[in-house]
Amino acid sequence: MMKKIILILWLLSIPATVICQNAERSLLEKGNFFSGLSFNFSAKNTDNKDVLVYKIYDQHKDNININLDQGYFIKDHFSLGALINYSSYSRQGRELSTHNILSDIQSRTIGWSVYATMRNYFSLDASQRFNVFNMIKLGGVVENSLTEKVTSDILERTYRQRRSIELLFYPGLMVQIEKGFAIEVGLEIAGIKIQWTDTE
Repeated sequence: MMKKIILILWLLSIPATVICQNAERSLLEKGNFFSGLSFNFSAKNTDNKDVLVYKIYDQHKDNININLDQGYFIKDHFSLGALINYSSYSRQGRELSTHNILSDIQSRTIGWSVYATMRNYFSLDASQRFNVFNMIKLGGVVENSLTEKVTSDILERTYRQRRSIELLFYPGLMVQIEKGFAIEVGLEIAGIKIQWTDTE
């Protein structure tokens, strides 16, 4: 088992989250419960690209990310909640080594994460239509991946398990479309991660 402690600083675009609640008053008032959902899918094809010690002959990648977000305002403009994330990543294609050896590669990674969240909102106008927020997420990630590589009819299979504890910082903008319905967009700008990885 390999244990790594990593300090991460990054900029990562996050898809918009749709937030709903059934109250007739402002979403940000004490006593309101909210639910949010975001979904992201991406696909990419790569041909004849040099990457360090090998060349991507042809490759296809798919990535799916789903977030379910819920919370409760314990005071005006301040909420506590939970976020559940599902992610799936797949890659398949052919790679050419520096010795001109061609390999067929297939890889699949599935991950689940659960976070406790804390949000603090700051209204930009009197109607509370536009709001900036800071969110802190603390939770754990479980991720399993399987990679199969075939070179000269020889199969090499690698199974990897990753477990991590993460503390993430996430500022953003929330726009109330109407009472009980809003959209949030933000960036994960920094984080601290403690990670354990097992490889077989």
